Amino acid sequence: MQIILDHVQAHLDHYIKTATDRVFNAKITLYRSFSYEQLETSIRYAYMAFVTDLNNGTVEAMPNFLLRIGPQRAEQGASVEDILFGINMGVEVISNDLNQTFESNPVALLWWMQRMHAIIYTGAMKLSDTILKTREQHIRDQASQIAEISTPIIPLSQGVLVVPLIGTLGEQRASRITEALLNRISEEQASTVLIDVTGVPVVDTQVAHHLIQSAQAAKLVGAEVLLVGIRPEMAQTLVQLGVNLQGVRTQGTLQAGVEYAFERQKQQAAKAYRRNF
Repeated sequence: MQIILDHVQAHLDHYIKTATDRVFNAKITLYRSFSYEQLETSIRYAYMAFVTDLNNGTVEAMPNFLLRIGPQRAEQGASVEDILFGINMGVEVISNDLNQTFESNPVALLWWMQRMHAIIYTGAMKLSDTILKTREQHIRDQASQIAEISTPIIPLSQGVLVVPLIGTLGEQRASRITEALLNRISEEQASTVLIDVTGVPVVDTQVAHHLIQSAQAAKLVGAEVLLVGIRPEMAQTLVQLGVNLQGVRTQGTLQAGVEYAFERQKQQAAKAYRRNF
């Protein structure tokens, strides 16, 4: 409705100033790190997007504005509630003025309420979605970083890698370990990998299956895998479960595995020397 549009446009600067004062004084957690000038600029952009949709009869500019700032605000630790609280303050500034100015024109006020709610509702949905996706990605990134830290792959010497496993070995973690191991084998041109299960509290059929898969995958890229650190009770459990470790070399301790790996390297070096001469 043109009468509303003209009035809002004419009083836009006043609305921005009033809204900035209110949000700044409200001490909302999100905006405490903002200077007054930064807050005013942010509110101005929000108003401009809102008024664009109001003038065009669309619900695009404001939702897209919130879609752009959502990831940024999520990184700052903002909640959807914090952002919407600030937006509601800005909308209230306009609503309060329009309710007084057009008190005798209910049709104009009804138009305003319908348009305002359509824009804000769509914007809130976009905002919630983008913040949720940003946080989910952040959680996935953190999980990946934690996984890398929790299972380091250590180059012991040229061609020998050690993978010390600590804690429960679930399907997702086993998959990440295998992927990381294959990459490191390729990068280091490793011929021998020692997987140390001393720190794994329980080795059951599922865990054994994951370890065998890792060994087979490593073999396909040219490395032999040794399973080291199998405790007597662990070995007994594997026998009782009927786990077939055929094709996977084992050593009782990490030291024994290291000695085997070094001896294997010497033998490979000797073979290469004989071939060359």
